[in-house]
Amino acid sequence: MRLHLMIAMACAMGCVFAPAEAAESGAAKRVDSNRSDLNRLDSSKPDSAQASQSRSAATAWNIHSASGNYQGQGEGDPTDAKGASLRLIGSAQAKAGESGVASVRIDAAPLRGRRLRLSARLTVDAAPKGALLWIRADGADKKVLGFINSQRDPVAGEHASAARELLLDVPDAAEQLLFGLVLLEGGQAAATELRLVDEGRSATAQDVFDFAIEAIKDRALHRDRIDWGKTDVELRARLAAGSGASAAYPVLRELIGRLGDGHSFLMPPQATRDRAGTAKKTFEPVVKPLAGAIGYVAVPGFSGGDDAGRDAFARGIVERIAVLAPSASAGWIVDLRGNSGGTMWPMLAGLRPLLGAGAIGGNVSAPGQPMRRWRPEQLMPNAATWPQPDLRAAKVAVLIGPRTSSSGEAVAIAFSGRARTRSFGQPSDGRSTSNETIALPDGGALLLTTAVFADRSGKLFGGRIEPDVAVPAGDGDGNSDASDPALAAAQVWLASDE
Repeated sequence: MRLHLMIAMACAMGCVFAPAEAAESGAAKRVDSNRSDLNRLDSSKPDSAQASQSRSAATAWNIHSASGNYQGQGEGDPTDAKGASLRLIGSAQAKAGESGVASVRIDAAPLRGRRLRLSARLTVDAAPKGALLWIRADGADKKVLGFINSQRDPVAGEHASAARELLLDVPDAAEQLLFGLVLLEGGQAAATELRLVDEGRSATAQDVFDFAIEAIKDRALHRDRIDWGKTDVELRARLAAGSGASAAYPVLRELIGRLGDGHSFLMPPQATRDRAGTAKKTFEPVVKPLAGAIGYVAVPGFSGGDDAGRDAFARGIVERIAVLAPSASAGWIVDLRGNSGGTMWPMLAGLRPLLGAGAIGGNVSAPGQPMRRWRPEQLMPNAATWPQPDLRAAKVAVLIGPRTSSSGEAVAIAFSGRARTRSFGQPSDGRSTSNETIALPDGGALLLTTAVFADRSGKLFGGRIEPDVAVPAGDGDGNSDASDPALAAAQVWLASDE
């Protein structure tokens, strides 16, 4: 479907605006208090000192900054194959919180119920806060019906370039669509190959609900807790005919709550794409020597990224362990107290020198069912080729605590049943279960708990992991002093003949 452009006019905005929806994984959501800034865009004529139009034969782009400290230009049609290009430049007088905006407005009527993809390559120079794409759907009286941006993953730095894209399902009540580029707090930004593409009919709430409920009925760990005949009818009745996909999410969240596994969750489409993009760590891995010929490894939670990023994370830990190994004759401390989970395979591959190859644990979908063994080398085959020491016989102390969760708990369980190994600290978070990622029709994802973890001996978990040696909480900062009792207890044990 051809998108017919209308002239857009932007009005005042001064700072960063609302982030894309965050994944609901138990962590606190980041809420931006300035969401209203883009909600104030309207069709009133802006002051000529604050905004200007950069015209091409195809459309008119509006360049705006509330302070007047930004200039720019735009050309081209984002609805044709070549796309459009935009440029924003912030002056040296640009202050913290100020932004420059390039925007255009289109009629939403022909696009109701459709999915739109906004994409571009963003390039920035001297832009520490970066640049991002945004798109918004307005209804009658300029009520915001849909909004999304790439603020969770801006392109920022002294010089950086990366592709970004957004997907928006246009609500049936939408009247106008606005989209464009924002440059935050000075510098320069360019968007090239900026395209808005109609991807086809949006998934409806019914589509998403039907797909998800069948997966839950078939695969959820606690599916037998639900009276499906009653629940299916009850929840389905809450979905308005023809409602957008997002309307299914509150209903499905209630269903997930009834499962009672404490680990399943939903991710909306943009959060799903964000999670699959740039790799994220809860902190940088730490590998260092401690007094008494002890090696210390703190493994963070890790998620997202591509194969190369996962390999780089794991190999970095392996290589640092290899360097330290000759001087760590007393043993090793593996600190998982700050590991809140993510993708377990890079974490396990990084600890391969200590864990060894082969089966180190697994998933069990129901009592009496066979274990599906974890074999990280099957999912990360490069790990078997990295030079690494064989430390399978080394003493290992594993530190766990209430922030050790999900895949972090899987790493702890991988050491359970290992010879010459003991755990110290406090009970873990209690999500020692396996989540299966199920793609939903709207581009979102259902992370569904389908199994419990088991160690290499077959011992089943599913809740909190109790340490072998309970130790009161301390600072947990990786220093061998009284502020970290678990670390101190681990050091004493490694120095002993036990």
